[in-house]
Amino acid sequence: MHRWSPHCALGWLQAELEEAEQEAEEQMEQLLLGEQSLEAFLPAFQRGRALAHLRRTQAEKLQELLRRRERSASRPLRLRTRPSPSRPPPSCPLGPPAGRRQCPGACPPWTPAQCPR
Repeated sequence: MHRWSPHCALGWLQAELEEAEQEAEEQMEQLLLGEQSLEAFLPAFQRGRALAHLRRTQAEKLQELLRRRERSASRPLRLRTRPSPSRPPPSCPLGPPAGRRQCPGACPPWTPAQCPR
C-alpha cells in the first residue's frame, strides 16, 4: 500500500498542473498552425484551462496549509498553568470563544487550523 503525504500530493498536483498547461499550449499551437479547427479547439481548450486552474488553486491552497503547519510546528510550545483573563476557561458555561473548538480531552481550545483531529 502506498503511503499518502501532503508533500507527495503537492508534487503530484504541480506535475498535473504542468501537464495541463503544456497541453493547452500545444492546442494553441495546433490552432495557430491550422492543424485544428476553431470548433474542435474551443471546448478542448476550455476544459484544459479549467483543469489547469483547478490544479493551480489546489496546489496553492495545499502549499499554504503546509506553510501554516510548518510555522506552527516551529513555534515553541507554551504551557499555561492558569487560563489568561482575556479568554474564558474551558469549563466556562458560555463555551469556547467564537471560532474555536474544544478538544474532547482536557486540552486548551484549538483554532480549526490547529485541531489535532
